Amino acid sequence: MKILFHICNIYSDQTFTLEADGDPTTLTMDVEVAVPESGKSMEITFYDVEKDMKTSCCGRKTEKDGSTRITTK
Repeated sequence: MKILFHICNIYSDQTFTLEADGDPTTLTMDVEVAVPESGKSMEITFYDVEKDMKTSCCGRKTEKDGSTRITTK
């Protein structure tokens, strides 16, 4: 998921700890969000992880060796 704030102020006492494996990272952020003239203070985009496919010479689709790709919903 991607969250986009068009105009915001993130306060200076924030920390992020991201790890490649283990428990999911949770965070709490103090953010002041302004509403621009468009009226949209933020946008959220959701993503899916799909198995990546390849097309054989016969036109059949088969799964690539463990490959994935990110697509928007």
